Amino acid sequence: MINIKELKKHEPLYVIGHKNPDIDTAVSSSLLASILTYFGVEAYPSILDKNYDFDPYNKKMMDDCIVYKPKVIKTQEVSKYNFVVVDHNNPIQSVGEDATIVFGMDHHKNSNKIDNILISTLCCNSLFIYDYFKDSYPFSKEELYQIYMATLNDSAFFRASRYTSADKKILDTMGIHIDTEELFHKYFELTDLSSGMDNIIHKYNKVYEYNGIRFNTSLIKSNNKNQYLLEEYKKCLQKEDESILGVWQNFESKETFAFFWYKHKLQSWYYPYIASRSKDVMNDVVNYLESNN
Repeated sequence: MINIKELKKHEPLYVIGHKNPDIDTAVSSSLLASILTYFGVEAYPSILDKNYDFDPYNKKMMDDCIVYKPKVIKTQEVSKYNFVVVDHNNPIQSVGEDATIVFGMDHHKNSNKIDNILISTLCCNSLFIYDYFKDSYPFSKEELYQIYMATLNDSAFFRASRYTSADKKILDTMGIHIDTEELFHKYFELTDLSSGMDNIIHKYNKVYEYNGIRFNTSLIKSNNKNQYLLEEYKKCLQKEDESILGVWQNFESKETFAFFWYKHKLQSWYYPYIASRSKDVMNDVVNYLESNN
């Protein structure tokens, strides 16, 4: 449970999501800051001044659903602030391990790096925040719409395996009725592969850690037309000096290919559906690491 009195001891609080923010990170940080403010805690959505370029593949969708104006904090000054993290639970994905993190809410696998963290199995962190506070905070229509859009984006418009009946049940309580197929055609974008596979692998990736093992991740959203590039993608991953997880989703054939380059060996997985990187693929990666270390 959230202890408001305890949080007030650390105010002002700066609510921050992961690097290269997507819609869920933007909505989660803005939403939780507003909720904490409602309960009398001084809180602000925030980003750092470095490595916080917005994910271009959902920037238009983000701009259409939220006016995001976070406080910008200088990276070299993070030690001066108290943070609340959202949409991630490992400090290496945002403020670093030396920063003061008071609290957090996330929906990814627990890294056990933050003591006071609430973890959900829902497909979207914004949806988790809504579910947690829906009986105590008066969500506006605008906020409900933002949560719905964040859930659409995080679930690949309800196409990814991470979206379940539990998510749908909570969404149904919002009373929002939208043509999701129309939004899919309006906002969904495949990964632009024109700049070369090497550049794509390093752009807007995430860093994960498990039991002290860190590795980068890359996510490609593709279709049948670009499927011939899969082998090139696989070869480029094997050129990396550091460990890396590559996930290739084909939204036309509804299948996913995952490649984990670790200790100069390649492990591969195939999923006959749009597999969630943070759920299905990461579970297989963790099991692989446990059996090989």
